[in-house]
This record gives sequence, structure tokens and C-alpha cells, in this order.
Amino acid sequence: MKMQTKKLFITIVSFLLYAPLFLSSPVPDPESVVEEVHKSINASVAGRRKLGYLSCTTGNPIDDCWRCDPHWEQHRQRLADCAIGFGKNAIGGRDGRIYVVTDSGNDNPVSPKPGTLRHAVIQDEPLWIIFQRDMTIQLKEELIMNSFKTIDGRGASVHISGGPCITIQYVTNIIIHGIHIHDCKQGGNAMVRSSPRHFGWRTISDGDGVSIFGGSHVWVDHCSFSNCEDGLIDAIMGSTAITLSNNHMTHHDKVMLLGHSDTYSRDKNMQVTIAFNHFGEGLVQRMPRCRHGYFHVVNNDYTHWEMYAIGGSANPTINSQGNRFLAPNIRFSKEVTKHEDAPESEWKRWNWRSSGDLLLNGAFFTPSGGAASSSYAKASSLGAKPSSLVGPLTSTSGALNCPMASSIVTSSLKPLAMADSSSSTIFSHPSISSSISSSRIRCSNTSDWAEEGGEGSVAVEENEDSFESQDGEADVSEGADFPEPSEEAKLFVGNLAYDVDSQALAMLFEQAGTVEIAEVIYNRETDQSRGFGFVTMSTVEEAETAVEKFNRYDLNGRLLTVNKAAPRGSRPERAPRVYEPAFRVYVGNLPWDVDNGRLEQVFSEHGKVVEARVVYDRETGRSRGFGFVTMSNENELNDAIAALDGQNMEGRAIRVNVAEERPRRMSTVVWFTMDGLRSWRLLVYLAFFALFIGHHGPSSVVAYQTDVEAFE
Repeated sequence: MKMQTKKLFITIVSFLLYAPLFLSSPVPDPESVVEEVHKSINASVAGRRKLGYLSCTTGNPIDDCWRCDPHWEQHRQRLADCAIGFGKNAIGGRDGRIYVVTDSGNDNPVSPKPGTLRHAVIQDEPLWIIFQRDMTIQLKEELIMNSFKTIDGRGASVHISGGPCITIQYVTNIIIHGIHIHDCKQGGNAMVRSSPRHFGWRTISDGDGVSIFGGSHVWVDHCSFSNCEDGLIDAIMGSTAITLSNNHMTHHDKVMLLGHSDTYSRDKNMQVTIAFNHFGEGLVQRMPRCRHGYFHVVNNDYTHWEMYAIGGSANPTINSQGNRFLAPNIRFSKEVTKHEDAPESEWKRWNWRSSGDLLLNGAFFTPSGGAASSSYAKASSLGAKPSSLVGPLTSTSGALNCPMASSIVTSSLKPLAMADSSSSTIFSHPSISSSISSSRIRCSNTSDWAEEGGEGSVAVEENEDSFESQDGEADVSEGADFPEPSEEAKLFVGNLAYDVDSQALAMLFEQAGTVEIAEVIYNRETDQSRGFGFVTMSTVEEAETAVEKFNRYDLNGRLLTVNKAAPRGSRPERAPRVYEPAFRVYVGNLPWDVDNGRLEQVFSEHGKVVEARVVYDRETGRSRGFGFVTMSNENELNDAIAALDGQNMEGRAIRVNVAEERPRRMSTVVWFTMDGLRSWRLLVYLAFFALFIGHHGPSSVVAYQTDVEAFE
């Protein structure tokens, strides 16, 4: 009887000990949590689609301002309200009439023909200049712009190339948007007209793509630049209030010069915002090169440079925030910055800082001066987004593809006086709608908004629901039914950084196609990310593309796991795990400010670094003072340990040794306060324990423990 009681006791106690562990264990794989979030995902579909959350918005504030408008071509001048940064007050020709360029040739620098770009830009009145069709314009001399002008290339593919290009000299309120500027040459030693009433002698020009000379309130957006004789964009001689955004720059040496000379004091008030640009293939230096003044370099993608990316002299203030810097595979060109024309004793006082930048492939930024935010007040023009979003934010940089279904109908022409001409091709603002009513324009790559198909209706993409309203706008009521997304297009996304939210996840996956739903899963009690989420693409093909593109993708220092989410009610057979040898080292006693990029840089001198990761506290976000580095082979691992163990890094002797995998094991010690051990279980446990002690005495506890361990 006693033996039976003991066996029963051990069985019950063992169950009580282990049941909480099983009941509260974490989910071992992504498939089993699909059901948990399915209802919440479906509940959010209608709301998100109504807001256009994932079908239009990108997080890029400029693009989201106008590209979400399905009829933006009827509201072209609203673009002027979308500017950001120091040049945000540039209105261009917003308050004027629309001028349609119809003639790409016949460039006469002194007596420009009506209908040409030169004739448009020299007028005294505000004008919003657009193009009738695709054009390549080869100018004979530099194009000197007058104030309050917008050159808007949307709706056509417009190239200015093969000759002198654009000069903005002592004028204000200029917007240049959506054109290709390349292969610009020197001009000069010629007469050139700058207004209807004035022309004069011009000396030799530099051959810049855009030369801003004493200009103010200038915004250059969504242009593609390459291969000019001097700089792609130069701003000198007291120019200020400038924003350079969403541009794509390639194949050039000296990209941007901001400042006339080290001794020109009028440039001390210069303020320039450089945002959402892609500095791409074939670039060498000056992205930008600053002199006096204040420069906000924010959320740009630097994928190529040969010498350096950001340089300066004469004590400029440079505020670099949320950029992505991918260093070249050139050993001595890893540094992002270049302090020029001054000894270190001088340039160390210049205010240059890097805040939230992502430094890859050994890239490093050399800061200087004060770190206090007050030092950068005049060099701060907008809120920076996380560097992990730079890819989506800059994915459509450069001139956009906004094709026109038909040519603009030139009607309602109005005369415009000029020295030797009596008329021009101009639309007055009230007549613009009727003039281009036959033209349907749509910008690619971002917006899935419907195109208008006629009065009172909206034509949508194939396989999409149609909605009609009296005013022709898509109208979705609360609780409207939407087609269920295909189960095959749903993806599980694991190993997410804890600062990645649903919008960031959606923006990333937009690179693979149209995102229907994106949802990061949060802990209900702590409201913190659980490190995984789900994305539903528009089609199965796009889902497969996303898996191929983003599985093992490095996001914020973590390699994503992306695979098909299991359909509800099923659990596919799991593929056998394949373990590869991991040549991983533990790095301890790290300085607190060392990040992934810096860690990778140090170890890359001893071989190929597969992954470098500093471990951060999940709650505070601060470094925990250690990390892990994976080398590509055993020899490199041993070399790194031999060379770096005990070496000084910023005043601390780091520890480097082989990282040992810790086997996971269940503890045999169970505390009464363990989560999941309910009060009734505790009472049963105590009752049986008291019964056991009463029959066998305290000395039998040792035997009981041995029995339990054997039972395990």
C-alpha cells in the first residue's frame, strides 16, 4: 500500500512540476501562431484599405503628399505644398499659369521662340512649366531662370543634356522636378537672355547640372543626374533655403559643392537639406562637400563612393541622421567623412555628428565638435526616420515614370508679350482641366490608386473591387466586404528587430510588390513587439519574390526569416534542419558606444565577416557590453582571436574567444512562485509533500529527490 501511495504521489507531483512548463512554453515555430493573429489581421483589412495605408503611402513625406492623389495631374501645382526641409517655402510657379513646352529644338539664347523651355523660364510672371511630350533638349547656352518658376517633368520623359544646363542666379522660388540632367557642358563667351527685357554677355560657365548662384528658396526633387563637366549641383555665393530631395545621382566625380570658398563669409548663413537621395554607381566624392553654413543630411542611401562621401572645410555644421552608408571594397576608402584643408587641432572643433546612421561594410563616420543637440539647431530641418527604412524611402529616387496616354491638347491659348513675340503656348489656370481632359497620367512604382475612367466612375486594376460615387472618388464605407487574400500569399517574418513596426515592415516589403496587409505581433501585456509578424502580398508570385528577396535579409543588424505561413488548420511537414559550422566568436568588455558597424570594421581586418552583432538590452535599447562575430572560416576565426583578444578599444581591453553554444535544458528546481503554478496545485503539492514527510521522515527527502531525477 505504501509503495502504491508513493508511486501515485510521484506521478501527481511530477505532473504538477512539469505541466506549467509545457503550458507556458514559447511557440516553437511560426506556423502555430497563424491562428492567433488571423482574426486581428482580417479585422484591420477594411480600415487600412480605406486609408490607403499600404497601397499608397511609403513613409516618404514628399511622395505621400502628392502621389496618393489619383488625379494629381489635375492638381499639379499642389506639388509646391509638398516641399520639406530648408527649401520648404519654395513655391515656384504655384500661383501662376501653366506653360506647356511644345518645342524641344530651336534654342535661341537671345531671342527664344515661344513654346521653348528657354522662352518659359525667362518670363517675369510666375509659371508652372510642363511638357507636351517626351523631349531631349540640347541647350546652346546656359538656361538662366527667372524667379517663381517650376519646371515639372511629370507626364513626359524630359532630358536636358549635351550642352550647358541650368543656372539659378540671384533669383528666388524655383522648383525643378522630374527631369533628367546629364552630360552638361561648359558654355559662355556669348550673349544670353535672362528676362524679357534684358540680355547680356556671359563668361564661360562651369558645366554644372544645376548651378545655384546667390539663389534662395530652391527645391530640386526627383531628378536624375549624371556625368556633367563640373558638379551635378553646386550652390555658392550666399545661396540658402535649399532642399535637394529624392534625386538619383550616378557616374560623376565631384557631385555637390555647397559653398563658394573658405574665405567667402556670406555663405555662413547657407542652409541646405539633403534628403531621400540615392548616391549611386560611379560616384567618387562630394556628396556633399560643404564650406560655411548648416547642412542636414538625412535618410539618404549611399551605395557608392571611391574617395569619401561627406566632406567639408571652413567649419561647416553637418548633421547626418538616419542615412545608410555602404563603404566600397577599397581598404583606405571606408571613411564616410573627410575634414579638408585644416589640421586636426582645428577641425576637431567643427560640429559634425552622425545620429542613427547605418554603417555597412566597414564604413565609419569621424565626428567632431560638440555633441549637444543645441549645436545642431540650425542644421535640423525635419525629423529623421530610422536608417532601416532608407531602402523603401529612396526606392523611387530620380525622375519618375509618369507616362501620358495622349498628348496634351493645346487649347485656350493666351498671348504673352515679349520683345519680339506676340504669343505663346500657355494655359490659364481655369482652363487647364478641359485642356488636358483627354490625358491620363499615372506614376509607377508606388501608387495602386485607380485611374479615372469617366464621369462618376473609377476604373480599378483587374481583380480589384470597384466602387462608385457621385463625385467620381472611390468611396469605401465602414465594414465593407473585401475579398479574402490568398492563403498562399501570406508570409511569416521572423527575427524582427524590436523597433520595427507594422508600417516599417510594409514599406520594406513594398520593394517586392503590393502589400495588402502587414502586421507586427505585439505582447498584449507589455505592448512590446514579439519579434515576428505577417505580411500578405497581392499575389502568390509577389510573395515568392518577397521570400527570395528578404529571407536572410539584414534589417537593423538582424537576419530576417521569411517563409510561407501555413494555412489555417494545417501544419506542413517541417523540413529537416541543416546545421552549418558557425565560426563565431564572443567579444566582451566592449565600449558602450560600439555598434554593429564598428564591430564589423574591427574584425574585417582579419578576414571576411559574415555577421557582427552587438547585444542590446530590449527594454533600454542600450548596449550590454558584449557581442558576437561570425567569420567565414576557421583560420580567420583563429587569426581574429589571436590578434584582438586583450587589445585596447577606446580605453577598454576587449575579450575575444570562441563562442560556445549553450545547450537548452529544463531546470529541476521549481519555485513556488513559478508562473502557471495555480493555487490549487500548490495546495495539492503541499498536502502530498506533508503526507510523504509524515510517513517517511525528513531524511527521505533525499531519496525522493533521487527518484524524481531518475524519473526525469
